[in-house]
Amino acid sequence: NLTQAKALELVEHLNAMHVGDVEVVVAPVLLHLPQVQSKLKRSIGVAAQNCSFAGMGAYTGDVSAEHLANIDVPWVILGHSERRSHFGEDDALLATKLEHALEAGLRVIFCVGEQKADREAGRTLDVCKAQLEKVAHLLDPARTVIAYEPVWAIGTGLVATPAQAQETHREIRAYLAQAASADVAAKIRIQYGGSVNASNCAELAGLPDVDGFLVGGASLKHADFGTIVGACRGRHEQFGPFMVDAVAYPVLCACIFAPAVVRVHPYAHMLVLATVIVYVGCHRALAQAVATPGEAQTETVTKKEAMQFPLYGSAVLVGLYVVVKFVKKEYLNMLLAVYFFGLGAGAVHQAVRTPLQALPAVQALKTHVWRLRWQFWDKHAEAEKIEFNALDVPLLALGVGVSLAYALTKRWVLANVLAASFSLCAIEMLSLGSFQIGALLLCALFLYDIFWVFGTEVMVTVAKGIDAPIKLLFPKDLHAEKVEFSLLGLGDIVIPGIFVALMLRFDMKQRLHALPYFRANLCAYVGALVATISVMHFFEAAQPALLYLVPGCLGAAGLVAAQRGELGALWAFSDDDAEGSAAEKKKAAAKKSE
Repeated sequence: NLTQAKALELVEHLNAMHVGDVEVVVAPVLLHLPQVQSKLKRSIGVAAQNCSFAGMGAYTGDVSAEHLANIDVPWVILGHSERRSHFGEDDALLATKLEHALEAGLRVIFCVGEQKADREAGRTLDVCKAQLEKVAHLLDPARTVIAYEPVWAIGTGLVATPAQAQETHREIRAYLAQAASADVAAKIRIQYGGSVNASNCAELAGLPDVDGFLVGGASLKHADFGTIVGACRGRHEQFGPFMVDAVAYPVLCACIFAPAVVRVHPYAHMLVLATVIVYVGCHRALAQAVATPGEAQTETVTKKEAMQFPLYGSAVLVGLYVVVKFVKKEYLNMLLAVYFFGLGAGAVHQAVRTPLQALPAVQALKTHVWRLRWQFWDKHAEAEKIEFNALDVPLLALGVGVSLAYALTKRWVLANVLAASFSLCAIEMLSLGSFQIGALLLCALFLYDIFWVFGTEVMVTVAKGIDAPIKLLFPKDLHAEKVEFSLLGLGDIVIPGIFVALMLRFDMKQRLHALPYFRANLCAYVGALVATISVMHFFEAAQPALLYLVPGCLGAAGLVAAQRGELGALWAFSDDDAEGSAAEKKKAAAKKSE
């Protein structure tokens, strides 16, 4: 609770803070919410300190959950001890508020806790149970957080001992297993909120049932708050073979640049480069999946989009075929050069930025936030939030340089730099919402690929006729007078890649540290590419790689699931209702633009 000037000063310090894998949410006073949110970097969310029990209407002085959702405030705090004690909010009223907030699409931090007399009388759990009883059926681990705040420790300097905090958190979780479900109890986050500070946060953060903090006065001291965030950072065990930065990126660079100076067999070049791109892209996608909601940049493919994709793809393909056939190649290449110049600069910037972001020196850089209203013709359009740090300027210059050099020289190695960047970014940012959606998309594109390659000349004509980084090129003989290339379309990397990434997330959700689904699918991808190359070489004819990749990936997933007795779990797997969330976001965006 600060003045506007002090709040914005604190925002500057927050933007300079490295939050890592910690979900950080700040709750300024209501009047400051829009301005604070506009200045904060995306990795830090905002919450309202309270909301009404009803919707928009004749409730003078109240702010409804719909009002908050309308200005893109994602969180609200309900049941804080001060609301219970000073404003007389009882359990029934708070249950109504929670239900209403969830219906409006907000995420909720729901507070419970006992007075000092209750603690001394041994009634701590009884009080917490009573406060949770009316809301237990509403608790959704993806959208609600429980904050245990012993009232006697708030702002008093007193703090529950680690043993007291752990005991209460464990008992709350045990109660939720009975009142809600074992799944809810296991997944829901239970924060501690009693006089947390820089000196006690590390010990409290190490407790098995403490999943973070609801920080009071210490949050106003940026240095102390940074220490508290640091105590939570990296608390959760990393999942998977995270060798990407140390091993895979150097291998990727070698695969792109080495064949420009050393003769490498085109088939070996194709196998290694495509596989490394998929491997790196999958781990980047996993990092997006576990990122805080504000930092994640993924776009989830819905079932409807998976069904429509081959239709739209066919329309675009035919359009390109007509252009290749009837438009002069010089004009077409000029148009494509302009289009891929901007796109390529952004892709190279994003592809290089991600591994560098893991360096401590880069993490320490301050994030600057600008608001840009680029739709100047629309007075109702909202300004876009642009975030950057000191690293982004040279990386953007690098991206522009690579794109410009490719546009001027058309060197195949530069084309591969751009194509690899496009592939990495696509696998990282495109997410299949469920196994069923992934299977549907692969099967649809399986038929699409067969028809356009075997049934017509369209696919091959477009692939050979367009001089653009939409394919990887593998030189057959660098010393030949006219260098010929084998090629692999980016669709044969990205489409299987996002499915393999889905299997890595399934391994993570099932806590399978041996990664059976990911490893099997990556091996199936390599095997399918070998089959494609073998048939192409033997028959000396272009082959639709998805003809082999689709059965390989789906078959590998099915075989592993059958061997492990997990066919049902695999078929039902979804990224926490990602399809529904994606649909809701698109619906909300459409409604907002009306």
